[in-house]
Amino acid sequence: MLENILTSYVENLEVFPWHMFGLFLVFIFMILGIANGIEKVNKIIMPIFFMLFIVLAVRVGFLEGSDKGYQYLFKPDWNALKDIKTWVYALGQAFFSLSIAGSGTLVYGSYLKKTEDVVSCARNVAVFDTIAAMLAALVIIPAVFAFGLD
Repeated sequence: MLENILTSYVENLEVFPWHMFGLFLVFIFMILGIANGIEKVNKIIMPIFFMLFIVLAVRVGFLEGSDKGYQYLFKPDWNALKDIKTWVYALGQAFFSLSIAGSGTLVYGSYLKKTEDVVSCARNVAVFDTIAAMLAALVIIPAVFAFGLD
């Protein structure tokens, strides 16, 4: 699979300028620093990211076969709750997801103003991380079933 992707990329160099453009934008944002670059860009890009995922979730809902994905997501298998692996995987996902966000918050926190409410920021990280994960599930799982990739 990876070989096919890399081969198609090398054979089709039309996308190369777009990659360079993206890298150039990242370079500019990094030069501008945290407050003037990344922070300002995130205030624009993150809402766009959430809107894009909402649009994708709606679009995936109209794919033939996506209903099986929704059933897989929302129809509980109560026997799975008895399996310790289910709980280990769930806690592992939660700790991984929030530790990534927590590490970023720790670094980002050094740039915060003294007036920022750290508890509120931490709560927002947990809430929006969970929303992002749920939106991703509403896009990915039904699409996998719709395209028969399970």
